[in-house]
Amino acid sequence: PSHDIMRDAGIAARAIEKAAFRCEVDSNHQTFISGSSDKPFVEVHHLIPMAYSRDFEYSLDHTANLIVMCLNCHREIHYGTRGSKQIVLSRLYDERIADLTKAGIHLAKDQLFFYYGCAD
Repeated sequence: PSHDIMRDAGIAARAIEKAAFRCEVDSNHQTFISGSSDKPFVEVHHLIPMAYSRDFEYSLDHTANLIVMCLNCHREIHYGTRGSKQIVLSRLYDERIADLTKAGIHLAKDQLFFYYGCAD
């Protein structure tokens, strides 16, 4: 359904506030101060990429699927080595799977690795 690919900026803003403008991969990661918010600059990442919305009954644009990251971690999850992606994705999956399931989003860890091109 088309509603699955729409993104709600308000959900992303709430995720950033909930994470207190800190990287959820490692809260010690430092970043620059954003000129627009005067807060540390972070990015919101959909753990299960929106490109795979068609595989799911419910919208992936849900707080359970949003990860707040520093730029470095965000790039690593997209462009890192197979092993480094698996380490980060495995931890994020373990932390979020209960919330994802509650939101009606069912996913095996191996499928997440497949989406990121780092499956065994």
